[in-house]
Amino acid sequence: MEAAKGDHCVTAETALAVEVKRLLAGGQREEAAERFGAIVEQQHRRAARIAYFHLRDPAGE
Repeated sequence: MEAAKGDHCVTAETALAVEVKRLLAGGQREEAAERFGAIVEQQHRRAARIAYFHLRDPAGE
């Protein structure tokens, strides 16, 4: 079964989260912070898409 686009994002974010934990455990805080920033950026884009979808012009419906 092929993963849906949303599933791919979750998988990528999960992989980044695992990497962040590994980096933190290894004392590499700066690198972990950079990877965490990537997770935040992805979540921000996802939240913006959802907001725009729900807040679109209701007169156009």
